[in-house]
Amino acid sequence: DPLSDTLRYKRFVRNAVERYDGDGSRDVNPYVRVKYWQIGNEVPFSATPEHRSKYVRLVKATSNAIRSADNTANIVLIAPTQGFSLDPWLREVILQLGNNNYFDVVDIHHWGRASNYRMSGVRETRRFLDSLGMRHVQIWSCENGTWAYQPTNEPYQTQQEHARSLIQRY
Repeated sequence: DPLSDTLRYKRFVRNAVERYDGDGSRDVNPYVRVKYWQIGNEVPFSATPEHRSKYVRLVKATSNAIRSADNTANIVLIAPTQGFSLDPWLREVILQLGNNNYFDVVDIHHWGRASNYRMSGVRETRRFLDSLGMRHVQIWSCENGTWAYQPTNEPYQTQQEHARSLIQRY
């Protein structure tokens, strides 16, 4: 748990960022320049208000550590797994973080039926961020997949359906 020893955790984060920031000092590779750091991957289905509070503390600690190593780095928030509406859990995270420069990007993932390609949650998220004065925050959609397996009572989706859905979303 990174929050159990934030000093060591922040040192680890700063060292990781320093290795990949591309500034020529202690870089692992001169051709690698990581400028976006996502804190977590996807909102778990079992996420509770307690998880949210912990995630907010993690974002604050991680964001500060990243920016202390590279003040040009960008922070990406954890992604919800549906793009149909603004995820209530993520909405609360954004409200708790406030407009304090803790993040630069909200990543919204989408998966499900290929025919349900519209991501109305992107527009809703944009309006919400704008209403909070966060016009500078970008919205990404870095995972747009349809079911690659067959969930209970759902039809298989062909490669053609998957490709068509991906193009329609963009």
